[in-house]
Amino acid sequence: MPRLALLRCDAAATGGVGHLVRCLAVAEAARAAGWDVGLVGSVDVPLARALVTGAGLPVLADGAEPLEETARRTGARVLHVDHYTAVTPPLPRGGPGEAGYLLSSVQDGRWGRRDADVVLDASPTGHVTASVVDARVRLTGPRQALVRAGVRARLGTRGPTGQVLVVAGGTDAAGILPALAAVATAAVGGSADGLPYEVVVVDPAAAVGGRARHPGAVSRPPGPDLLDQAARSALVVTAAGTTTSELAVMGVPMAVVQAVDNQAETYRDLVASGAALPLGTAAGLLRDRDRLAADLREVLADAGRLAGLAAAAAARVDGAGAARLVAAWDAVWTGRTADGDRGWWVARAAPGDSDLLLAWRNDAQTRAQSITTDPVSPSAHAAWFSGVLADPGRHLLLVGSGAQRVGTVRFDRLGAGAWEVSLTLAPESRGRGLSGTVLSCGEEHLLAHGGGGDRLVARVREGNAASLALFGRAGYRPADARTSAALGGDHPGLRVVVKALA
Repeated sequence: MPRLALLRCDAAATGGVGHLVRCLAVAEAARAAGWDVGLVGSVDVPLARALVTGAGLPVLADGAEPLEETARRTGARVLHVDHYTAVTPPLPRGGPGEAGYLLSSVQDGRWGRRDADVVLDASPTGHVTASVVDARVRLTGPRQALVRAGVRARLGTRGPTGQVLVVAGGTDAAGILPALAAVATAAVGGSADGLPYEVVVVDPAAAVGGRARHPGAVSRPPGPDLLDQAARSALVVTAAGTTTSELAVMGVPMAVVQAVDNQAETYRDLVASGAALPLGTAAGLLRDRDRLAADLREVLADAGRLAGLAAAAAARVDGAGAARLVAAWDAVWTGRTADGDRGWWVARAAPGDSDLLLAWRNDAQTRAQSITTDPVSPSAHAAWFSGVLADPGRHLLLVGSGAQRVGTVRFDRLGAGAWEVSLTLAPESRGRGLSGTVLSCGEEHLLAHGGGGDRLVARVREGNAASLALFGRAGYRPADARTSAALGGDHPGLRVVVKALA
């Protein structure tokens, strides 16, 4: 049987070329592992067409027909999807051999989330957001970023760095380029003597003969030489998208802006880890131009800070995500995947889980921190457990990692607008810093499957400092007096905390 992998993505003016760039990284890794590859999708941006041509990647279909039909027609064994809309068939329940193909999917947090045989989520919270999809293999976290081989080859080969590069993707879909250029030119020319850098703006308007007006800067059209331009740059000013992973691997310092909502997690993580200078959101670029330019000027004048930004970014990404993804395809096809490949997962409790959950509930330390501290009898637990499973207003979830069941999260509906949350950690999982992940996985499941509600409520014993700290880190805040009284928070031994469900 031919080893053909179809890569489904689009590259359009409204969505940019980031999805395509990631697919090119997958195509390189797949070819290196002996796969034939073909692209399925619309490629109507000049830069995208040049990248596809340069990669020698055949476009086998435009994506108009259902993807499973394209797979059937071409005999593909892998369907790899990097797309935010529902362009795929359901997950093949019988396994790839019976379905004829394996389904591979890239998601970015909550964007593009779908059940698949192999799921990759390189967002900072990918281990949590990928937990609610059904997958045989999950590859999660920034380390898994899909980076092209040409990017990795440039590591350690940077030449003279006499420019500041400004880039907002291959299309500037968010329209932030003029504001980014204004900040960069103000930074370079804003000191008494100026800084010894040329500002180069990668402008899609220049590619079609337009006159992009960026005073104090040189405009160039986007093209396949973008990596060379980045390697010659002291710093790149960019949006917090796909480009940041490539810059990190190349060792190029960056200043980033959150251009669109799906970049929020990456932006926060880059800034928090010291891997990029923060420029805020797109809306604030012009409003805060002078302050941002001063921050940028200070960094450009400090070689040590530039080096620190590059080192922190490089620590997040290793450039091997595409190779691991393709290796997972082969592992699934040959039946070599195991529970350890599943990463974090969430599943509804089933009748067979009753005894385990009773043992967790009656553990002495668990009881000591519970609202009700008495042991629960097996008969009382059995009646309660069957009632919970039958009640559509309650979600009792098991959360695990690999083959280990780590804890439970339970959500009980409180009217139309709220859910009460309760959490139990397996005794053997305590002391490992896992409770926050268990809670976050449960919240993700509720968001995906809960059926409405706008807030979460938790009741915690006053003396349970660990639980109060846990909920505080997760974004829960003290409830108002009315909510607190309604849920028993006026009891001297209880505190009520609330979080918006977003």
